[in-house]
Formats: sequence, C-alpha cells, structure tokens
Amino acid sequence: MLTIISSLRRLRRRQSKRLHELFKQYFSHFRQKPTASALTDTTLLGTLPAMRLNPKSKNIIRDTVAEIFGAEAEVLLFGSRLDDSSRGGDIDLLIKLNHPEPQKLRKELTLVARLQLRLGDQPIDVIVIEPGEKLSPIQSIALQQGARL
Repeated sequence: MLTIISSLRRLRRRQSKRLHELFKQYFSHFRQKPTASALTDTTLLGTLPAMRLNPKSKNIIRDTVAEIFGAEAEVLLFGSRLDDSSRGGDIDLLIKLNHPEPQKLRKELTLVARLQLRLGDQPIDVIVIEPGEKLSPIQSIALQQGARL
C-alpha cells in the first residue's frame, strides 16, 4: 500500500513540474506588453487558422459589427471556435477600432444582444480594442490567435 501511495506522489510531482513548465512557456510573452498601436503589425496576428463558424454566421457577425461600430471595424474570432477538433464553445470576438469610441460599453452590449437574437441564444464574448489602449493578457492572446472574419 505504501509503495502505491509513494508512486502516486512521485507521479503527481512530475506532472506538477511539467504543468509548471508549460504554464511558464505559455505565459512568457506577457512580460512585454504590446500596445494597441501594435495592432497594425501583422506578426501579432500569426497564421490564420480554420474556424468552426458557417458562412452565414460569419456574414451575420461581420454585418452586425459594421452596423454598430462602422465598416472600418475589424473582427477577429478567437478561442475554442478556432479548434476544429473540439465541439461547442462560445463565440469569442475581438473588435479592433481605428478611432476612440466614447460609447464603447453600450455598443459592446448592443452587439452581444443583436448577435444573440440573430444567431440564436448562445454564449458570445466580445472584446473591443481602441487605438493606444494598453492590452490585457486576454487581448494579447486574442490578437495572436485570432482569425479575421
């Protein structure tokens, strides 16, 4: 019985060390915080992955964003919907604006409400970035992993 317990403890320690290394590797890029002015740099956007959204949904999202934020707003999809092997998941959107928006929160909430009405009742998360804004870790990840719609 003691050998089983000690083996399990060793295994847990090894897994914990490996998990810690993966965590450090994944979050190491947050030490240097990019600014929203770096959004024009195409190296942040990386390669464009496939996405689990049908063409009709993509058009609805693009049209609704243009209706609320204007035609110059850029839309990126990020998160679990980029992984073709997974199922379900919410729709994570990053909206990149070219100008400061005084009513950003109101428009963000309006966008979520309209998309839920048009796409059906499903979880939708929206992040809006303005020029010159300091990026949070989730915004940096969205920029790096996001795919333009």
